[in-house]
Amino acid sequence: MGRAPRGVADPAWVGAAVEMDALAATAASAGLRLERVVGAGTQFCAVLARRV
Repeated sequence: MGRAPRGVADPAWVGAAVEMDALAATAASAGLRLERVVGAGTQFCAVLARRV
């Protein structure tokens, strides 16, 4: 029937919205350390940051 979601392979929807280098730099400037990253480079990335 063609009722499946469309556009999920579109580049606008694939990958992370924030580059990991930029995230790490921003965290460091805020006094945080990235302790754990799960799913880096995907839409479902989770980051654990702790105060230094």
